[in-house]
This record gives sequence, C-alpha cells and structure tokens, in this order.
Amino acid sequence: MKSSWIGAAVAAGAVMIAAPAFAGDTLCLWNHVPQAKRDAFLAKGDLENPQEAMNGNVIADADVNASVLACSVKVEQAEAAKAAFVGYAMTAVLGRWFEVHEKTSPEKLEAAWQGLAAADRATLQKLATNEIAGEPSKDTFHAFIVGAGFDPAVRKDLMQTPTGEFLFIYMMGRALRAGNEPKF
Repeated sequence: MKSSWIGAAVAAGAVMIAAPAFAGDTLCLWNHVPQAKRDAFLAKGDLENPQEAMNGNVIADADVNASVLACSVKVEQAEAAKAAFVGYAMTAVLGRWFEVHEKTSPEKLEAAWQGLAAADRATLQKLATNEIAGEPSKDTFHAFIVGAGFDPAVRKDLMQTPTGEFLFIYMMGRALRAGNEPKF
C-alpha cells in the first residue's frame, strides 16, 4: 500500500536530536524515522527516477506520525510539521539524485535556494503551502537553475529532461519546507 505523506505534496507541488525539538526542527522529525528506512529512502536517489521514493512505500505515515510525537510537536501544528518533513524528504532524495547523476552537491542546491531573492522565496513558499494559486515565475526558476550550476543556454533541452523536472520539484520541496517550518 502506498503512503500518502509525500505523494500529496508532490502533487501539490545523522545524529538523533533529543526531544523536545525547537520550533521548526525538521531535522528532528527526519532523525526520528528509523535509520534503515531513511537509508532505503535515500538509496532511491541513486536510481534513475527518485520519484519512486517520493510516491512510495519506504517511509510510512506511521513513521512520520511517530516522529511528530517524538519531537513534541503540538497537535495543532502537526500538519505543518508533516508538510515540512515532506519538503525535507523531497530535497534529501533529490539532493542525492543530483549528486549521483549530475555531480551537483546538495550544498550547491541549497545555495541556489538561498541565492534567490527573498521576495521570490516568499512567493514560492506561499505557492508550496497553497496560500496563493499559480506557478513560480520563469525568472525565479531560471535564477534557481543557474544558481544550481545549470545553464539553460547550454542545455537547451533542460526542461524536457528529468534534470529539469527534478530541479523544479527540488525547488518546490525546499519552498514547502521553508513555508511550514515557522508554523511548528
């Protein structure tokens, strides 16, 4: 049976840390998923299609719910915590895919996110959390792509490749995490 915790987010767009977690501590949530499941999930990033991990059955809803409890997330903040977890998981598996298949480090992808204008990041967060409707601007996505080290002028077919698709999903996953972390 497929888990719904990450599939819904895609459709819309270490060391254990002791509880209680600080506000927005997505890493606490991630670290409370059993190590074997995290390893299996990240191993999907080695594959040609890491969406199998995001659509999948590696980390179950029960694992995420247990992490929410272990990190002392308040009941009224649980949905935001779960959404932030989804964003974190998306970027983790895609970061692995980019490292394996494009020789682009997760740090470079994070730098591309941080390199976006604050207003663009805020808009992306609102899009990812369904606070506003629409799509990211082409200029914002272009800035992210270039910041991640991909030159659309050189790779003219970039958006017709898995790399282009995964760059977009990574960006929206990062926005989902950033838009929800302040809410728990």
